[in-house]
Amino acid sequence: GGRMYKFPAVTLSVLNRYRSSAFGRQGCCKVFFGVDLSSGINGQGSKLIHPSSPFIKLVNTISVIVLIYILLVVQVEIGFFWMEPACNALPTHAFEMVVDVWFSAEIVLGFVTGI
Repeated sequence: GGRMYKFPAVTLSVLNRYRSSAFGRQGCCKVFFGVDLSSGINGQGSKLIHPSSPFIKLVNTISVIVLIYILLVVQVEIGFFWMEPACNALPTHAFEMVVDVWFSAEIVLGFVTGI
């Protein structure tokens, strides 16, 4: 087995102090993701991301921008490059692979986002 690295107590106290000063008592999870680990049945809070959290709003904003990109670029590709051989990569293919990964990650994110 490998050795586990343990953070010094000083580092943990600095992180806790930063967390409490930056986000108050709510913490990062509550502010950014809308996850409240302290409430709920028997003190076990939800681990789902709140649908109105700033994180989900950011994800939705990026998705709208990417959808507008798809709306504009794919039609140009189909209209002007439909005769190109399949082996010739268009300059937009690298970014379109990033777009595919983005939407795949958004599907996975949908499983950990509350209703």
